[in-house]
Amino acid sequence: MPAAQLAPAFELPKGKPVYLTLHEGDTNDAGLQLLENQLSKEVNFMKLDASSDEGKEAAEAFGIEKLPAAVVADSNGNVLAKVEGALTTREMDRALKDLVK
Repeated sequence: MPAAQLAPAFELPKGKPVYLTLHEGDTNDAGLQLLENQLSKEVNFMKLDASSDEGKEAAEAFGIEKLPAAVVADSNGNVLAKVEGALTTREMDRALKDLVK
């Protein structure tokens, strides 16, 4: 994995690691919801509709071209990973568990 980069103009919350998902329209990802229920004390979960103003700003800031997408950042806003395309629950779990260990 490349060295961490400071998040672009879009402001991520600081203080806890962040798992940001960008999607189109209304989505209900049961796997992500399960992980959010398990890790909400350790990780800030953000879900943005890419067609909203905030979602468009985030997609542009992180160079996201394909949805769904996820951005993982540490508690200081340093982007650790960006994934475009669907993730399995196992992949999401692995990324989040690595982040909070």
